[in-house]
Amino acid sequence: MADTRTKAQREIDRSVRNIRLRVVSLIIITLLPIYGLILVVFLDQRNTTTDAVRTQSKSLVTVAVENQERYIVETESYLQTLAQLPVVRHENAAECNRIMAGIMSETPLYTNLGVADLNGDIYCSGFPLSSPVNIADRQYFSQALSLEGFSFGHYQIGRVTGKPSVNFGYPIRDDAGEISGIVFAALDLAWFAELAQGLNIPENSTLTVFDLQGKILVRYPEFETWVGQDVPESGLVRSVNDAGTSDGFVTTAGLDGIERLYYFDSLQPAGKSREAFLTIGYPVEYLSRDAQRILIQNTASLAGVSVISLAVAWLISSSFIADRFRLLEETNRYKSQFVSLVAHQLKTPVNAVLWGLELVLDESKSALSKDYQEMLDSTYSSSQHMLKLIDQLLNLSRIESGRLKVVPEPTDINALVEESIKELTPRIEAKQHSITTSFEDLPKLTVDPLLIREVITNLVSNAVKYTPDKGSVTVQTEQQKGFVKVSVTDSGMGIPLEEQPKLFELFYRASNTRDNEIEGNGLGLYFVRKLVEISGGEIGFSSDEGNGSTFWFTLPLRGSAAREGEVRIG
Repeated sequence: MADTRTKAQREIDRSVRNIRLRVVSLIIITLLPIYGLILVVFLDQRNTTTDAVRTQSKSLVTVAVENQERYIVETESYLQTLAQLPVVRHENAAECNRIMAGIMSETPLYTNLGVADLNGDIYCSGFPLSSPVNIADRQYFSQALSLEGFSFGHYQIGRVTGKPSVNFGYPIRDDAGEISGIVFAALDLAWFAELAQGLNIPENSTLTVFDLQGKILVRYPEFETWVGQDVPESGLVRSVNDAGTSDGFVTTAGLDGIERLYYFDSLQPAGKSREAFLTIGYPVEYLSRDAQRILIQNTASLAGVSVISLAVAWLISSSFIADRFRLLEETNRYKSQFVSLVAHQLKTPVNAVLWGLELVLDESKSALSKDYQEMLDSTYSSSQHMLKLIDQLLNLSRIESGRLKVVPEPTDINALVEESIKELTPRIEAKQHSITTSFEDLPKLTVDPLLIREVITNLVSNAVKYTPDKGSVTVQTEQQKGFVKVSVTDSGMGIPLEEQPKLFELFYRASNTRDNEIEGNGLGLYFVRKLVEISGGEIGFSSDEGNGSTFWFTLPLRGSAAREGEVRIG
């Protein structure tokens, strides 16, 4: 479909889109640091929770290992006592079975208590035997004989009881002091699951006891289901075996697809080889659950503010366009009025932000961390820059919409130059520039002094800004045929030759200024050109990249024409 809009209309539409995009971008840029702060809070909360879980899991495993050590000491004392009983020493099987069963009923910590002769044949058992059982191949039996004292067996699933246990042995001596048998105890490992059940650990957490082959001895939850099965977290067993240390942390997923952070520790007493491990696993999701909740709440709140801000900005823009396009479609003033409205809409909230930041910086800065202080200082500086940009946009809109009032009066141009230099003296001294003036005796010109001072100040300010420290700036006035000429020369970076034709365009900035990250917005020279043209003069420049520039403007000796309007430049 053919575009029936005029060139002016297309220019207006393009300018409106650009300005609308800039307004939206400005709001987004203002909100980005807050989103960043929310992310920092999330990461900090997650790290705090992870550290707390690491500490808690290590403490819980340590408590469990200490409990086991206490049970081992108690078991040794039990066996020493049992080894002295007459019914044990004299192989009174029936009475011995009864006593052992009675002890087990009162002490459910053991799956079996019993006695075996020197050949390993069990002749006394608190757990009823359905057939003869020999334990000569068990480590706790052979070590009790060889060490002639308390012995520690393997973590295993008992061949008599079918329950997970760790067995202990102690020698029995006859009246002559010779070893006549071994009294043994099978410590039930189910107490680990009972311990886990009483702990306040998150949902989907696990407690597991397994041997080096990855066989489960204890599992919480679902204890009965897992005994004798392979550990579902194969990565956990591999990491434990590869670690070569008694304890540590590892993150891996199980058959249920849940990734967990595990802490593991060896259950063997000091001096024993690693045979069984206790682990507690916390779901990784739990580590960031609280942090995610806070992140979602904060992000949702800020997203709501963002949507409202963007919607208001968009609606204001859309309403402005709809109200004024029919009236101004043949002129380029539509763009300027749009800028004016947006600038007015932004100026009040920006001032409010500045007042609020000043209050925080004055009254609470010392209570803030260095990072928050730097963030507030940066935000304050950005807001000041935004306010300056708004003022420039307002002045520009007044010019292009014809609302700027021009009031000519006899004016000393040399005096205006001196006033501008005086105003910029702090910046000139800060950069250690040498500034030189060369004045001819000039007649007073009938021009608007506010406009011409703005032109001079802008040109000298640019010379200072784009000239490196300890550079030079020269301002010269002279009278030529029919006009007065003011020139500002600097020893700055200059302007690339291929970019010079675009220099007075709106929002244009030379690439070397952007590369050197020098602050600017591309409004200044466009604004100056408009002021000079309103005053009836001309403006131009010459520049050599790397060697500086000279900007000049002329004013007619006949002076400037008065111009009706609503406001003077501000």
